[in-house]
Amino acid sequence: MRVNKITTDAGFTLLELLVALLLFSIISGLLYSGLSFSMKSLSAAEKRSYEVNHVLAIQAFMRSKVATIRLINSNSLDGEGAFKGEQHQLEFVSDVPQSVTSGGLAFYQISLNDNTQKPSLQVSLANYPKDDTLQEDISIEGISEFTLMYFGKRVGEQENIWHEQWQEKNHLPLLVKIEMGTSAGLNWPAQVVAIRAAN
Repeated sequence: MRVNKITTDAGFTLLELLVALLLFSIISGLLYSGLSFSMKSLSAAEKRSYEVNHVLAIQAFMRSKVATIRLINSNSLDGEGAFKGEQHQLEFVSDVPQSVTSGGLAFYQISLNDNTQKPSLQVSLANYPKDDTLQEDISIEGISEFTLMYFGKRVGEQENIWHEQWQEKNHLPLLVKIEMGTSAGLNWPAQVVAIRAAN
């Protein structure tokens, strides 16, 4: 007598399918959360790195130009180009930027535009004596703090001290202290630059 075997292919039950879907959802959620956190961390690190490089470039520019400030006779060209230092603004004559191949001197005006929406550092430069060959106005966004102090001896003073302004026409301060901060809350240690022509 021959017995025929009947085989049945057992599939997933509804309960097993629901459990599998639930596990898949949990694992997918964990993977997405981890990936999202990693992307946010990477984005924050890139932004921070950009801000650091941004401020370092500005500091290098300020250091090179302030160090090479020239003393201009206040009687020449109606006093134009004479050093003038305020707490948030600086005017002086120094070497032209290296990107300008013509060489020579340039008149710089650097000030803080404390607009609450988009604070920025304003840099204007022109040839000295002025002509039409060089005239640039640059706005460096993201700088919310720009404070200056001047170390030296003014007329009538017995010793060198720090000043919030420098209006002496016949001599330069020995040192300029520059403090900067970004709108993102990145504050840098004060940068103190010695003016070579003052020694």
